[in-house]
Amino acid sequence: VLAESNLRGNYLENCIIGIGINVSQKNFPHPQASSLALALERDIQPMAVFEQFAECLDRRYLQLKMGQTATQVQQFNALLYGREEWVPVLKKGEKAHLRCLEVFPSGALKVRWKNGFEETIRHQEITFLMTDEI
Repeated sequence: VLAESNLRGNYLENCIIGIGINVSQKNFPHPQASSLALALERDIQPMAVFEQFAECLDRRYLQLKMGQTATQVQQFNALLYGREEWVPVLKKGEKAHLRCLEVFPSGALKVRWKNGFEETIRHQEITFLMTDEI
């Protein structure tokens, strides 16, 4: 998922989201990349993935229309990257490790650093690293 957003003060002005799913690719230049075919160890039909994804997206959109945002936020936070393990980041040019605790509706991210300090991170204050090495 790639997202680009623009803030005006403390408010989200707009957000563009792009979703890409590696379906049947089996060779990648980056060792952490994968695909559904590799994960499931079988050939996958891209159209079947698209149809199932479209159904799920439609279901989530209907939840939003019915005002069920709290449910979505709760489910999102339960699956948050970095929730269960320490992940490497850059903050002000220095490498550190944190755990992601919660994303607020404003987009701010509550984290816990390895020293136990909890902090709310705002837009672009940290950069997630794909590997521990810089």
